[in-house]
Amino acid sequence: MFSDNQKISDRQMQRLLIFDMLGISTLVLPGLLAKMIGKDGIFALGLALIPALLVVWLLEKGGSSLQEFCAHDWLKVPLCLFYGLEGILIGGYGVFLLGDMMVKNLVRDESFYLVTGLLVLLAGYGIRQGMEARARIYEILFWILLIPLLIMLLLASGDVDTNLWTPVVTHGWWSVGQGIIVAFLFYMIVAFAFFLKPYLVHPEHLGICCRRSLLVVVGINCAIYLILLGIFGSGALAAMETPIITLMSMVKLPGGFLERQDVFMVGIWFFALYALVNTGMFYASELTRTLWGKGNANLRIFCMMVLTMLAAMGSYQVKGWNETLFWLQIWLVLPVSILLLAVVFVRNMRSAGGSCSQNENGVHMKSEEEKGEK
Repeated sequence: MFSDNQKISDRQMQRLLIFDMLGISTLVLPGLLAKMIGKDGIFALGLALIPALLVVWLLEKGGSSLQEFCAHDWLKVPLCLFYGLEGILIGGYGVFLLGDMMVKNLVRDESFYLVTGLLVLLAGYGIRQGMEARARIYEILFWILLIPLLIMLLLASGDVDTNLWTPVVTHGWWSVGQGIIVAFLFYMIVAFAFFLKPYLVHPEHLGICCRRSLLVVVGINCAIYLILLGIFGSGALAAMETPIITLMSMVKLPGGFLERQDVFMVGIWFFALYALVNTGMFYASELTRTLWGKGNANLRIFCMMVLTMLAAMGSYQVKGWNETLFWLQIWLVLPVSILLLAVVFVRNMRSAGGSCSQNENGVHMKSEEEKGEK
């Protein structure tokens, strides 16, 4: 049973963050990096961990959440609107990926709009249940989904040709640096922890939870990239739309007792992408609540559902929408998010320094008073 206090444990937070990052990164990053830098994509995946850990350090030392930061600053309205729109755009792109994947692999010839409409309704129901209910569900699903994925990757690794991993370092630092920025963009989803802090039972554990989640996601992404390279080669990998789904359809389980295991494996990305959609819509709803107040919860969630559906339709219908969205994330959202974390960090350090100075002054004055009395 749920305690219904809207608080989540360290383990639940880790698993939510893993699902938020893992689904979209494993689905999109391999083909994207293969197009950009081929075999050197493995370095981008690994090195992007460094700026991601720096972001976690800023989160950990910042000492506040976005909600707390917005509560007393004139930046409240622009920041809530900025990150609320970001949540909608991320949720909409997640709905597009999820709907596109389902139409192509599960419910072929079905209407994209019908599938995505039902997904948005499901996501709306999910955010209406609150943070704790979502965290409990993904805590239960974690190993149920991860163990089959690891087994399939292990089986696929038997067909890897390591000669396809070489040669490496064939691209310049500028090209590899661009790949690192792209990989970092997907790892930057860990910054959702900026919103999560008020929901944590132990907020002081935020940093270690984020680091553990990142290490799991980066490790799985690197393993998947090496397996895909070793089976398809960088040229074929770059031409694939969703190479990891293609790989899952090729792997044969011993005994042949499951003919369409790819359908089962698509379920992993269904739940992972659904987690991201739910996360984007949830935080957009929470930030608009900061502006609108606590009333009209159902109306607020309905507005988030409509806007998310419109964003998904833009990804599906409007030519160049996804590319524009991608560059918007790179050149606007990423720098603004890092700058915001840096501002929170500096402000917290100044506050801590001021508190220490006041304490020292208080102790000094007290000692002078004691001397006078003597």
